[in-house]
Amino acid sequence: SFYFSVTAMNATLNYGLDVDRDGLLALSITIRQIAWPISVFIVHPFSLFVLLRKTDMDKDCTIAYAVHTILMMIFDVYHGLLHQIYALLPCPILLCTGILCSSQSPRFMMSLIALVDTSVIIPYLFVIMRMHQKILIQSSSLRLSNRSQALAMFSLASMIMAMVYTFGAWSKESSARQSVLQTPDVAWAQSYTHHIVVFGERENEIGEFRN
Repeated sequence: SFYFSVTAMNATLNYGLDVDRDGLLALSITIRQIAWPISVFIVHPFSLFVLLRKTDMDKDCTIAYAVHTILMMIFDVYHGLLHQIYALLPCPILLCTGILCSSQSPRFMMSLIALVDTSVIIPYLFVIMRMHQKILIQSSSLRLSNRSQALAMFSLASMIMAMVYTFGAWSKESSARQSVLQTPDVAWAQSYTHHIVVFGERENEIGEFRN
């Protein structure tokens, strides 16, 4: 677009971070503040109403989809209000502008992000699996017993939830955090928030992973 072209020509920061500084970060915060109440108080409740009152979905799928919708509401509140995470790409830096941002450790914050983001997947996978099983003919070799379905869901859920531990165990802030925050490319972000997580000194780093 014309705006991005002009910004790029007049850039004083690397990687086009002028765009983030001059409007994109503020726009992201504003959109989230507007979007999450609409989603939580209008879109998702309407979806639940249609699901519970206007559909003939089987009870197990109805319950799972309702749980999924409630978890999506929590997801929207978390990302839209509590912990507004903004990735300062391509730098390995996360900004937190939500009302619950604090000096908490990166491991705690990343574990919480992983928990909120992955929890919505499990009931949705259950709905997909159950609906898939219901449309198969009785003689199909792909039909699974209830026990096999439960085992499959337990295995999938375990693998998904393992990411919560993984995010926490491998999220270690860089020892060069203070020097990185003083660079011109990043220093401006502190006018928005002091809750900044730095995973590395150079672009595209992914943190100091540990065994």
